[in-house]
Amino acid sequence: MSCSRVVVLVKEQFGYYHTQLLLMRGPKIDGVIEGLAKWSAMLQVSHRMPMGTGLIGTAAATGETVMRSELTNDPDWRPNPLLPETQGEIAVPIKLRGQVLGVLTCRAIRPGP
Repeated sequence: MSCSRVVVLVKEQFGYYHTQLLLMRGPKIDGVIEGLAKWSAMLQVSHRMPMGTGLIGTAAATGETVMRSELTNDPDWRPNPLLPETQGEIAVPIKLRGQVLGVLTCRAIRPGP
């Protein structure tokens, strides 16, 4: 099954506003995660998130899932202008033998669990 198929299935099955799979590029300390997004606008701007920055970068750096059900005043969250309706987000690291290969992120348009 392709990465894009997994992203679409997660979005459809769970009713998320947006889902995205980001793959690690480079060494972990200096790594950048690059998006494989469904939306062409995100691909055109080469959407990237530095390691340790925002929910996605934190999940990549720590290898731990990061979830925020309410983002209104969250100091760690970095908004994406292409996804203005985001109210909640979860970033799940994808690991193999303890190494983070990427992050699956899902965004919701309603706050809450």
